[in-house]
Amino acid sequence: MNRRAFVASLSAILALLVALVIISSVAPPLAAQPPLPDTVEGFERVFVGWAQKQGITGGTLAVARDVRLVLIKGYGDRRGDDRVLLASLSKAITAVCVATLVQQGRLSFATSLGDSLPRSLGTPVDPGLRKVTIEQLLTHRAGFGDGHGGDPATGELGGELAFHRLLRRRGPVLAEARDLWANVIRFRLQNPPGEVYRYTNAAYLALGLIIEAVSARPYEEYCASAVLAPAGIANARLDPTWRILGAFGGWRLSGPEYLAFLRVFRPDGPVLDAERRRWTVMTAGREMDVSGQASYTLGVVVRTVSEGHNLSHRGAFDYHHPYAMGGPLHVSIGSLAVRPAIGTSWFAFYEPLLTPEARGELDRELWRAARGVRIWPAEVVKQ
Repeated sequence: MNRRAFVASLSAILALLVALVIISSVAPPLAAQPPLPDTVEGFERVFVGWAQKQGITGGTLAVARDVRLVLIKGYGDRRGDDRVLLASLSKAITAVCVATLVQQGRLSFATSLGDSLPRSLGTPVDPGLRKVTIEQLLTHRAGFGDGHGGDPATGELGGELAFHRLLRRRGPVLAEARDLWANVIRFRLQNPPGEVYRYTNAAYLALGLIIEAVSARPYEEYCASAVLAPAGIANARLDPTWRILGAFGGWRLSGPEYLAFLRVFRPDGPVLDAERRRWTVMTAGREMDVSGQASYTLGVVVRTVSEGHNLSHRGAFDYHHPYAMGGPLHVSIGSLAVRPAIGTSWFAFYEPLLTPEARGELDRELWRAARGVRIWPAEVVKQ
């Protein structure tokens, strides 16, 4: 064999080996997955197995059957009932808080941003922003950017993250929602309001400011008393370090507490009246993509299934700022909450934040556990 042929043959072998490594790392195992127990232990088993595989340093898991808590699990350096940063799971709290103001007749879903925010918060560069409605903000159809450097609340402005610059100048303790809003109104809308779904933090930042303006109370205080206390959650607070995330990501609750909050979406749940619960599962015109399989409503993703409606949301926050005022900031967390139509709901929190593929695996594994439970415990199981 001449040298050229040898090199070509060696290259082909190496390419095959690389392909095999790639396939082995992404393809599902050929063997069937081992069966799970038909008790809530299945949840615990898949969560711990996933956490060990992914190198999770801390996590929490909570599971409820209907309105009854059945499992609390802590992992690593976390206890199962620890209050943790919710990240974007906070959006559902904000949305339900807005719904209470609609129920009281102090807002409507058709109210415009211009009619609900005081002019003292500044004049938007884009006059179209004042015409955006409450419904468009709730369903991420306000016309903001696409979330990849285009989110005016936490995206780039002048080549630097406006959020990053704000924390360097004021720090997370002194910074306020109105500081972020001052950045938002310097952006122009990228889409006509109502036409395109684009998930952004800016929409829920605006809703938090609207809650304060209409209720004449601080966002944290009003939502804690109007939504979380009626759901049985006492002394609910924003995260002391990350209050700046506020309405779009700043709440701090335990897994059992968040599952208690999710009961507001039940037909017999507290806080929401029947009309607002119907609004939650109205999906037409709110599709997140062309598949039409998921829609965004009151701070939750809704999927219509044969049994009814599955509600879910994910949270993700990975942020590092070595030069923030008051000291370096480092956080890397993920969260997940699901309230399916089958009557079981679950909450998971973990650190550090992982890849979308790893997060998707956790989602699938928890669904697998939920479908396998046949025997529910009489008492809550604490692991």
